[in-house]
Amino acid sequence: MIDIRPTTEEDFKAAVALALPIYNQGPLHPQESMVTVFWDEDVLGVFSVGIMSVGVVLIGAILTTHIHKYPVALTRFIKRELAAIHVRNNVHRIQIEVRADYEAGHAFAEALGFTKEGVMKMFGPDKQDYSLYARTH
Repeated sequence: MIDIRPTTEEDFKAAVALALPIYNQGPLHPQESMVTVFWDEDVLGVFSVGIMSVGVVLIGAILTTHIHKYPVALTRFIKRELAAIHVRNNVHRIQIEVRADYEAGHAFAEALGFTKEGVMKMFGPDKQDYSLYARTH
C-alpha cells in the first residue's frame, strides 16, 4: 500500500542512496516542501511541489530503483495526486522537467498525462538539456 509522509533526513538519504542513475545532481538535504512516498517500507521517491506563479506549480522528484517493483500502482497514485493538486490548489498548470537523454522519464511523463512543450538547452547542473512538460486543466 502506498503511503505519504513528510520527508525526514533519513528518508532523503535512503532515496538518494537508491536513486536511479539519472539523478547525479540535486539538493543535498531535504527541503520543507518534500514528501516521501513509500510502498510498505520501500522508498519509491521524494517529491516536492513548488509554486511558480498563481495557478502554476513545478513538481520535482527523485525516484528510486524501487519504482520498478510497483509501476502500475505508482502511476495510478501519481495521477490521482496530480488531479487533486489541480482541484485542491486551484492550479491550472503543473510542470515537470525531464533530462533530455532520459527516455524512461519521457515515457513516464507522457503516461502521467504531461505534454512535451520544448527543450531547455544547457539547463541542468552539468549543462545537460532538459525537456519541459506540462499538464493543463
